Amino acid sequence: MLLAGNYLSRRTSALNILFGDNVISQDNYSTSMIDGNVGYLRITEEEYSLDPLFIAKGTIKGFSWDIYDDLDARFEELREQGMDRIIIDIRNNDGGNGYEARTVAAMFTKNPVSYYLTLYKDGKYKVISKAKDVNACKWDDIPVVVLVNGQTASAGEEIAHYLKGSANVTVMGNTTTWGSVQGTGGAVILSGSKFELDFPITPVVGDDYLPIVDVKGDRQSRLSLDYLIEYSKEEVVELFENPGEDKTLEEAVNYIQQLK
Repeated sequence: MLLAGNYLSRRTSALNILFGDNVISQDNYSTSMIDGNVGYLRITEEEYSLDPLFIAKGTIKGFSWDIYDDLDARFEELREQGMDRIIIDIRNNDGGNGYEARTVAAMFTKNPVSYYLTLYKDGKYKVISKAKDVNACKWDDIPVVVLVNGQTASAGEEIAHYLKGSANVTVMGNTTTWGSVQGTGGAVILSGSKFELDFPITPVVGDDYLPIVDVKGDRQSRLSLDYLIEYSKEEVVELFENPGEDKTLEEAVNYIQQLK
């Protein structure tokens, strides 16, 4: 039997289930408790404030104590409710300001969180903004799961990149991330102003002065997962029979509950 209708819409509906449109919160920078002792931080984009002065200040310093103090106070409230581990859910995170990613990551790791903005010129990445390492780690004594998917992009990927490799952190998902951490800003207007092509101008690089997660010719994100969520045939059928259930988050909760 042939399926009628538009293929793109059917494909999009199917992928939306895998991309987690049914996450328990779409409120940016929201915090809550789930499953007794598990804290939950949801970040949909790194846009804590749209105030130009707030953004400029954070960009220059590469860090925001305002964001840190706000989240830290809320984490303390969750700890009073029994939190001793946390899931940072950045699925479908389409990015934003890199200093916000650095602020969040620095709370959970003692590893250096480097921050370099560059311009590509004469075949090299030249640093135009470099932030000093900040001693802001307070929550590295609890297990952390960073939950990502194929729609985690840009500054969202920076959170996972900065935290990956920390002893208390597991980067988890059913796919790797988008694979592009580059500040856009350039634009080309095409075809009588009917089309606009945006392109990156300030890639984010690591200590090796290479883009931190961006894809190469193989089209694969260079931010590998610590834990790949895989589905059996039966589990895939269940995903589509119960699209309102967040199976990815359920597995993350089951996993983090086993950690000490």
